[in-house]
Amino acid sequence: MIMDLNDFVDSNDSMFDFISSSEEEKNDRIYYLDKVLCKKLKTELFIDFKPLKESFFKEIKFPDYKLNSNALLGIKNNKYEFCLCECYKEIHHKHNNVGYWVSFGSIRNPKLCLPEFVIKNKKAAILKNKLSLINSVLACLFVGIIIGIFAYNLPLFKEQTEVLIVFSSMMVVFVAVVVLILYKIFIPNVNILYQINNQDIFGIGNSDFKNKYIILKEKSSLNDISIFRKTFNYDTCSKLLKIKPEITTFISKGNCLIFNFDDKPLDEVLAEKYINQMVGTVQAFEIEA
Repeated sequence: MIMDLNDFVDSNDSMFDFISSSEEEKNDRIYYLDKVLCKKLKTELFIDFKPLKESFFKEIKFPDYKLNSNALLGIKNNKYEFCLCECYKEIHHKHNNVGYWVSFGSIRNPKLCLPEFVIKNKKAAILKNKLSLINSVLACLFVGIIIGIFAYNLPLFKEQTEVLIVFSSMMVVFVAVVVLILYKIFIPNVNILYQINNQDIFGIGNSDFKNKYIILKEKSSLNDISIFRKTFNYDTCSKLLKIKPEITTFISKGNCLIFNFDDKPLDEVLAEKYINQMVGTVQAFEIEA
């Protein structure tokens, strides 16, 4: 069932100028999106992105800046519901702020049911995974050496209670750091590496696809290998390979396909390109009668 779109003083002069220019830019963007882009794309503008998150980005953990997004809500070909977003990301430094635009989107065919997974470019995923593993191992070794030095020198301070307490507290902190690194970085990357090296479980018959992309399963889909094999049949893989511009990564979550696009504000050309890419991707998973 297609949804109804209607349901949805600082005293410092330089700081004042920065705020004024930021607000002016924000207002200019809203005017452009509402009066130009929405009219061109036949979409509806949502300045408050949060009401759309549950429908199009369910259970996706976003940083705060993405939660302050302008969102274009629309329907393509009377079939595909999409949400195309832009937000302004600021990096705060001591003396200045650096900002740039981030664009992302989500699309769904309400009649299409998909398992949850992540598609990544194989070479990029392997490189990033190996670098993360190496960095986490080096960090653990470094912290481990510090813990060893503390442990070795503890007996020297057994008569100095205050120093002993400080050293013991620092050891506890460093052990906690190691556990955190193992839990948050090392173990997840080992899991990804395991999945990268066990892609044969999906039975991908398209060798070009298998050489270019990897499929990472969500925990909720660990036992649905038969569904994955049906989803990533030869025709689907062939269609995904033909999509232009070329796919780098996307997520299937909550029956939506979710994409990160370029670090640019939306305009007519980019918005059309992103929407067509999203539509082409979801169409690849449709089984022709």
